[in-house]
Amino acid sequence: MSHVMNTYARQPVAFVRGQGVWLWTRRQEVPRRARGHRGEHAGAQHPRLVAALSEQIRRVMHTSNLFQIPLQEAAADRIAEITGLDEVFFCNSGLEANEAAIKVARKYGHERGIDEPAIIVMEKAFHGRSLATLSAGAAARSRPDSSRW
Repeated sequence: MSHVMNTYARQPVAFVRGQGVWLWTRRQEVPRRARGHRGEHAGAQHPRLVAALSEQIRRVMHTSNLFQIPLQEAAADRIAEITGLDEVFFCNSGLEANEAAIKVARKYGHERGIDEPAIIVMEKAFHGRSLATLSAGAAARSRPDSSRW
């Protein structure tokens, strides 16, 4: 039995290697095509990605956003150039992106004199596991005190 908290209904499959969209299990000679949850990053191993990640790890693996990060700034400049946005916020997950979107939407509403800005969410969609994003799910709206988000 694993000591990993069961936050997902884990499948009895363990992948031991991958390449591109193909994944191999311990018992499998023929690869399976990755689908579903985060399948787009499954096996990867694209030579340019491996080289770029290896080079970055040789320099520095992680730097806090408390400090300047030149490549992050260059990426933000490029994204702003393409989108016409003034600022870019980099996130680690969809949950963090949704939390940021909620905060930005609330700030935008409050700055315009809206005391309780409404936020529209998708029914039967997964928005994340934080208190705010869990309350955005369809199950939360069935409670009498959650008619407004």
